[in-house]
Amino acid sequence: MVFIGMLQQMPDGLADRCPARLTKNFRDKSDLFQMNCEPIHLRRFSAAFRAFERNKRHHHDLAAKKSGCRTRHFHLVRAPREAEIWLMTDGVAADFLPMLAAAESPVGSLVVSVHDVAPITRPSVEKILTDLKEAGVRVTSLLVVPDYHHRGKSVDDATFISWLRELEADGHEIVIHGYFHERPRRQSEGMREKFLTRAYTQNEAEFFDLKYDEAFTRITRARDEFRGVRLSAIGFVAPAWLLSAEGERAARDAEMQYTTRIATVIDLLTGEREPSRALVYSTRSAWRRAVSLSWNAALARRVAIGQLVRLSIHPSDIASGGVWKQIIRFARRFSRTRNPTTYRDWISKERVTRNLS
Repeated sequence: MVFIGMLQQMPDGLADRCPARLTKNFRDKSDLFQMNCEPIHLRRFSAAFRAFERNKRHHHDLAAKKSGCRTRHFHLVRAPREAEIWLMTDGVAADFLPMLAAAESPVGSLVVSVHDVAPITRPSVEKILTDLKEAGVRVTSLLVVPDYHHRGKSVDDATFISWLRELEADGHEIVIHGYFHERPRRQSEGMREKFLTRAYTQNEAEFFDLKYDEAFTRITRARDEFRGVRLSAIGFVAPAWLLSAEGERAARDAEMQYTTRIATVIDLLTGEREPSRALVYSTRSAWRRAVSLSWNAALARRVAIGQLVRLSIHPSDIASGGVWKQIIRFARRFSRTRNPTTYRDWISKERVTRNLS
């Protein structure tokens, strides 16, 4: 183990006052760094031993009282007993602390996306962003609807656009989310179409079966409207992630750099597809909320082993107490072990990583 190897190579002069103390406590008792006769991995080190602590004057410590020492030291504490306190000089601690920090560094990424952002949903979205920030998530991908349910263009609301610009300046990302976020019912729909467009989503699967020309027109219109008010959107996400093959081709031709589906993130420039199932909730009824809570509790354990975790939030989620508590719990948990980021930044990082490999 790297810790033991480093300790064994340390000169005795680094030990505090009594060289034998470091030798006795660390060199000869390397089993102290083992749990159940197995080496402790770096990420488990700080869990097995309390972190190095530094006190300006540690004359209250048992070991310090015994030695009469009044200098400043780092010390490693395993248990509150005198026999298990080992003093370390600043030089020794300086070698250890960076390794402990590296061992606890976040692994993987977390993208939190807020869907259905529009002037009418702004109050809920503001509360969502406040709660997420308190939970450790400071940046999100904001999926903005250009003309939510035909209630008026988002770009015509100057206050709303100014708010979006401020969020973008703070690190949030603006994403095009459909155009109307609405799909009219059709007479010739089969059972599959009815289920996906009426039951799975409430008449909002706008790009589910949209033909290429109309899909291209709506995406480019949204792109140009956002550019006209100085909003930078390079991603397109269809409502409910229901995007036809022609719609995906239209998004690529409309200069969108990525899109997402419920289980995949797609780089439209390179064609790379990253499997990653989104955590998402349905809150339209009590039974949907109950199923969502159980499903996502199990899904969260499965997606935690992947490189990318996606947490997708809708404005209605915050009105459901149980759902919102679970969302914030997930946000806290994943933001402690992962880097919160946006789709834009995650895609850019992945491209660099692939080019270097």
